[in-house]
Amino acid sequence: MNDEPGMRAQAVSVAMAPRDAVIAGIGRVFRHHRRVSAVLYVVGVLGVLSYPLLARRVFIDENAFLHGHGAIGFGADEALWAHENALKAEGVIDALGADADGNAIYDALTNFAANELDALGLDVSKREYPIEFDRRGRRRLGENAGDADSSVASRKTTHAVVRAVKSSGREGVVFATTIGASDTDGPNADAAAIGLGLAFVKYLATAKWLAKDFVWLVLDARPLGSSPGGSTHAAVHAADAWLREYYGDENAARLKSLDASKNKGARGDASAFARAGALQQAYVIEMPAGAAVDVVAVRPEGRNGALPNQDLLNTAVQLSRRAFPRAKVGLDLDPLDPIETRARVGRAGEAKVREGEKKNVALIRRLTSFLERIGVFCLGKSRAFAVRQFVGDLRRASVFAWRCARGVPTGAHAAFKSFALDAATLRLVAPLGSARDKAHFGPTTTRETFLKIGSLLEMLARGSNNLIEQLHHSMFYYVMTSDDAFLSIAEYVAPQAAVVA
Repeated sequence: MNDEPGMRAQAVSVAMAPRDAVIAGIGRVFRHHRRVSAVLYVVGVLGVLSYPLLARRVFIDENAFLHGHGAIGFGADEALWAHENALKAEGVIDALGADADGNAIYDALTNFAANELDALGLDVSKREYPIEFDRRGRRRLGENAGDADSSVASRKTTHAVVRAVKSSGREGVVFATTIGASDTDGPNADAAAIGLGLAFVKYLATAKWLAKDFVWLVLDARPLGSSPGGSTHAAVHAADAWLREYYGDENAARLKSLDASKNKGARGDASAFARAGALQQAYVIEMPAGAAVDVVAVRPEGRNGALPNQDLLNTAVQLSRRAFPRAKVGLDLDPLDPIETRARVGRAGEAKVREGEKKNVALIRRLTSFLERIGVFCLGKSRAFAVRQFVGDLRRASVFAWRCARGVPTGAHAAFKSFALDAATLRLVAPLGSARDKAHFGPTTTRETFLKIGSLLEMLARGSNNLIEQLHHSMFYYVMTSDDAFLSIAEYVAPQAAVVA
């Protein structure tokens, strides 16, 4: 008789259908939702803190990039072309006189580049576009028009197309050069960038391995607004307007008031716009120190946190290391050890680090020290190095995620990603202005530097040339914990979902 209630409960449990059991379980979760939420939150926080333990080594998913499997053709002769073109560009600047402003210098350099490209027999187009912006240099054409703090300016582009010789050229690759930025060594740095671009285009025009069309695009980076990022926003706007015309939105993109001589088309036809095949990848090259490279900062973050596929990012980092074995190459993820520490100076040689950035760095340093002390206390002093490495990876992952969450472009590549093109910016820098005299990097001549940069561009071009984008598989959602490690979406989403729950 005493076992009858237990037998009855067992019978009910056995008789309960699976659907009823699930509903009963959900009911218990809702009845104890506070405890469940607390447990999930703790689990999620522990999962986020364990990001460095979940990170994997980066890899190239697509073998078509063929790193190191092709002979480099950009040699001493091409480096000499680059040097000679740079000297010619400097002569064009000197001819303007000492009183020439940035606008006159920009026009002189782009006209020089267009004439040289036209002499090579390439399709060349020059355009000028209206840019609406606010005080910080942001916004694109037509966004929030009529605001009291908005202004309108124009930005120019010049581009040339090198046609494929091995195929019909149904796909295209863009190499973009920014000139006119405020955080450079001045006009001579822009002259070096123009000289290198002309030499690289001339080399591509004679190359026998082209299976895709290649576009060299000169972007106007003269700053918009008064913020330190005005040059970046200007280059993004110029690239965005160029892409809109490239894909057919000519009426909305082009500045209608310009005459035919300013909106020059392919082979002198003012109504034509030189196009390549369907654009697939883009590389933006910044040379703020001209032909002097001590640091290569690779920047992948685009609008609203959009990222290129990881193959392109890893390719840019690995090939930069191969081209500049003595330079510091990376994604600049660590605010406590910024990759451009010695390069954040302008023409006067003074650092351009704002007070807000200093406060953020101080806060990150205190938080890092706090976490390291906790780790050493829990694991012992013998594991101090491992704790520092762990905290450093967690800090770098947080910085990468924060940049993506902010959604602020870090280079002109952001415009290309908005049009479904994988793109990244490579910033080839060295100490600028008077700070260069105090720098401690290996001595190198201008021609040797041109040779290294040209070799890097050719390796990037060969990799994209071999790639069939329709068959390309790589990761688009990832968080970098260092230059050589990452978290895929499978590792970083689940802990965040647990925290939100």
